Amino acid sequence: MNLLSEIEFVINDLKKIYTLIIVEMPYLFSILKSLRISISNDVKEPVISTETEIIINPNLWKNLSIDVKKFYLLHNAFHVILLHPIRMKYLVDKYPEDIIQIACDCIVNNLLTIPFEIQHQVITFEKLAKIIHENPEFLKKLSMEELVKLLSKKLSKKLSITKDLFTDGKSIRKIIVQESGKELYINENEFERVMKYKLSQLLVFLKNVDNKPLGLIREIEELLRSKIDWRFKFRELIRDYIFGFSYRTWIRYNRRFPEVYPGTKFLNVGNIICLVDTSGSISTKELEQFASEVFTIAQTFNIDVITYFWDVDFYGPFKLKSTIEFLNKWNNYCRGGGGTVIENVIKEVFKKVKPIDIIVIFTDGEIFDIEKPEIQDILKKLVNKCSGVVFVSTYKIPKLPRGIDVIKI
Repeated sequence: MNLLSEIEFVINDLKKIYTLIIVEMPYLFSILKSLRISISNDVKEPVISTETEIIINPNLWKNLSIDVKKFYLLHNAFHVILLHPIRMKYLVDKYPEDIIQIACDCIVNNLLTIPFEIQHQVITFEKLAKIIHENPEFLKKLSMEELVKLLSKKLSKKLSITKDLFTDGKSIRKIIVQESGKELYINENEFERVMKYKLSQLLVFLKNVDNKPLGLIREIEELLRSKIDWRFKFRELIRDYIFGFSYRTWIRYNRRFPEVYPGTKFLNVGNIICLVDTSGSISTKELEQFASEVFTIAQTFNIDVITYFWDVDFYGPFKLKSTIEFLNKWNNYCRGGGGTVIENVIKEVFKKVKPIDIIVIFTDGEIFDIEKPEIQDILKKLVNKCSGVVFVSTYKIPKLPRGIDVIKI
């Protein structure tokens, strides 16, 4: 086919696909029509996605069935709509690209019906669950970033992936065949903001339809959820616990006459008791951030930090004064492997904790025994015995008794 024939052929196919989409997924039609679609024979797959557009190779596209064409188009459209190529940029320095690709593909494939003729070559949550020995329903509830983090731990060797998932598209010679959503492309630096606005409108509509696409709703909600800095939330929680043991006078504090103008008075403040997981799956950066927050708060309110390091056994308590001291101790006891069991350390802390103490558990959440009835009972009693319990996790949030504040890093 010559160039004009290729353009006409692809445009006619897009019209057929849109007719099917209006019937099967009418809520998606408007946002799909707003995306830029180009054609190029330079790409190695029938369809690929960049950060902001979809590119079709007419030569590889023309011999596919209409169902497969629809699947490939929607698959790549969902990558663009859910901002996967943009979100991927924040992960590539930390995780292998093929792991990120698997996570993104599983998420979008879960939103689609996979044609029978290509089912054998398409990754799904069900296939992935068998490989990493996880429940597929659990995997479906994870965000893209959480799934990448899990796969980086579970997949000991790279899977065989041959196609290039994302490209910047700048070096590809291409011709635009669709570009209806001008507001998305006036300034490509604004693409993410405009797309999120469109998704927020779509979300309102989806929640009011009878046959709700729950998977898509979950993905959009996760994408639009405001990312509150966990350190801010942690700081506010600890301060709330501390101020629970204070009273505030109506007169502002004055350094020259503190007895006359007392300001806030603390009745009594206990210790921050940190239970730090040493199983080896928490990064040094995460440890530094955690320790920095704890010791900043401790110095502000002139309180002590008592630390237990634990995996199967526990080590401590240690009365530590700084982030450097904390990291040095952690390096001494972080052996990695061997499992993570909280029973011994939680029983020890329960015996010694005072009503004015604050307990902070810092872990990746992969704790073998935490959901056992005996441990749940101890945690429940611990909530009632001390000022507060905060569970800070870098990965998994297990079942916890009511009253424990949870922070996910």
